[in-house]
Amino acid sequence: MIGPGGDNIPLPGIKFNNTKIERVSVIAVSIGEAIENKVQEAFKQGNFTTAIILDSVGNIAVQEVADWIVNLLSKQYRSKGLFPTPRYIPGCKENELAYLPLLMELAGAGNLNINCTPYYQLEPVKSLVFWVGWGPNRSIIQVKCMSCQKENCIYRVRIMEGEG
Repeated sequence: MIGPGGDNIPLPGIKFNNTKIERVSVIAVSIGEAIENKVQEAFKQGNFTTAIILDSVGNIAVQEVADWIVNLLSKQYRSKGLFPTPRYIPGCKENELAYLPLLMELAGAGNLNINCTPYYQLEPVKSLVFWVGWGPNRSIIQVKCMSCQKENCIYRVRIMEGEG
């Protein structure tokens, strides 16, 4: 990975799945702890439906922030002929969870008040730390919706750049 000063930063344990990668963006996002506090409060009061809805809204919100950032970066990198890989999250797709603290450091997660427990749980809970590779080839994403003729289906999958 190329660091801010143009130096190489090794990312041990990260698998590139035989994809040519020229650059890597390590990203941390959070929507803070306000929604999580409301979720816990609703559960304590027995308002389970409210808690579940708020929890879902928080999950969607943090994903939308991640999508927005990857799309913003895509516009910048596309002008250089580079396209995003899918997002890679520590603990998924053969990327070791143990490297989460290193990725958090590289992403500046501390500036967003994102912390990690000894069990690799992010705090605030509605936070993400992930990386996206940038290379000359577009990632090909196979989704059953791409071959389905029902374009107005409410279950249709919407693919954003940097997703996989």
